[in-house]
Amino acid sequence: MVSRYAYSTHLLAWEFFNEVDLTDGYNPSNVASWHREMAEYLRSIDPYDHLITTSFSNPMGEDLIWRTSGLDFTQTHMYGPDVKDLAKAISMEIKLSLRQSPRFLKDTPILYVNTLLSFALVSKLYKCGV
Repeated sequence: MVSRYAYSTHLLAWEFFNEVDLTDGYNPSNVASWHREMAEYLRSIDPYDHLITTSFSNPMGEDLIWRTSGLDFTQTHMYGPDVKDLAKAISMEIKLSLRQSPRFLKDTPILYVNTLLSFALVSKLYKCGV
């Protein structure tokens, strides 16, 4: 992948996993070690120094992985049910995260992605063929 795509200025970052906390046999310590090893290797072969990230389904993610794995930024996903005000929901998540791990959030950028306002809305759209 690196030899094929690293040259591209359209590549923001390498993402190791999508929602790693949903993998079978998830173990934060093992996942942190794997991410650390892979991040070191990827940095050694990427001549363009792209950012490195991974993502979690849980908005709180996993502090151990984010603190010890050599990631440049983190991603978290927010899914309904029935979030009425996305900005307010993200703001609440940030406030909760600051209370639980203020030093981490100060040092690590977070990208909120894959946001979904409502499972019910998606279900309706799917049934309508949209």
